[in-house]
Amino acid sequence: IVFYFDSKWEGITSLLELGESVGLNKQVIVGADDSIEHKEKLAKYCEYRGILFFYISIELAQLAKDCFLQTKIVQSNNLNLVEQNAI
Repeated sequence: IVFYFDSKWEGITSLLELGESVGLNKQVIVGADDSIEHKEKLAKYCEYRGILFFYISIELAQLAKDCFLQTKIVQSNNLNLVEQNAI
């Protein structure tokens, strides 16, 4: 799950969803615009919980794309293994 916080972000709902995702042991990536308020607290929370955290949205976008592609490759390989085992 990817969360991105920018200067337009004002709600607490995203923080609650972040906490819930972490509590459910989901893989989480957090990105933040350098201009957000309390960015240091968000970064420390992520560090404490072992969450990948980035300040630059370009890095986050590339990381999310790479993770998505790796997931597709793994899913494809698992499907091929299942098909081969069925033969």
